[in-house]
Amino acid sequence: MFEPLNIDTLTSRDLAKWSKWAGTVEQSIEAARQSMEAGFILLTKANLEPFMQIVDKEEEQRSFLKYLNSLP
Repeated sequence: MFEPLNIDTLTSRDLAKWSKWAGTVEQSIEAARQSMEAGFILLTKANLEPFMQIVDKEEEQRSFLKYLNSLP
């Protein structure tokens, strides 16, 4: 959790640091949103099914198949 800052008592250096950080928050949120969107497009059942061919252990195959069947 963030502690409140009193801008009246911050040094110029601290003000510059926090101002720079605040300017990156929106970019970080947008990058996360884009990453999730790409993941939803890429990580589909159809795209992941071919990996079943390289899963050797039967238990892992069952787990992977269960996961695949849970995807939309």
